[in-house]
Amino acid sequence: MDAGLFQQIYNSLVPIALHGPLLTDQSGLPRYWSTIWSVVSSGQLAASTHTKKLRYIEDLYVHADRLLGKHALDDALGSLNETALAEILESWFVSIRNRSAVTRSDEKRWQTGLAFVTSTVTWLSTSGTSNDRLQRCQPARKADQRPASKIDQGRTVI
Repeated sequence: MDAGLFQQIYNSLVPIALHGPLLTDQSGLPRYWSTIWSVVSSGQLAASTHTKKLRYIEDLYVHADRLLGKHALDDALGSLNETALAEILESWFVSIRNRSAVTRSDEKRWQTGLAFVTSTVTWLSTSGTSNDRLQRCQPARKADQRPASKIDQGRTVI
């Protein structure tokens, strides 16, 4: 399955504020929530950091597409589908932790993907229950693993 592409957009027909890295789906259309995240976050990040974080988020999108089908992550985020988000995050976490050698890059990958989902859910949530929703989406911690990130008033902390 072709899960999408990482692209650099520098076309004169595209507004300058939207120039830079972009994630697209199988049809070449921008991944909706990663595009919103990218536009909001890009001013706070160096170009190389922005690119690296989008690559990590791309990995999460690819995982979600394989697990639940096309557009699974954007659909789950847009509808605040707690069950789907929890399934995506938990299985992605397990897939990262089950690699033969877990590296610092893998930890950054997990933290970036979790922060992406957390910030998007927080943006979309209008009620005071957003922290409860976010906590239900985090994978359960096993005794032999480091503690999972906790949500503390909308911020991810270790």
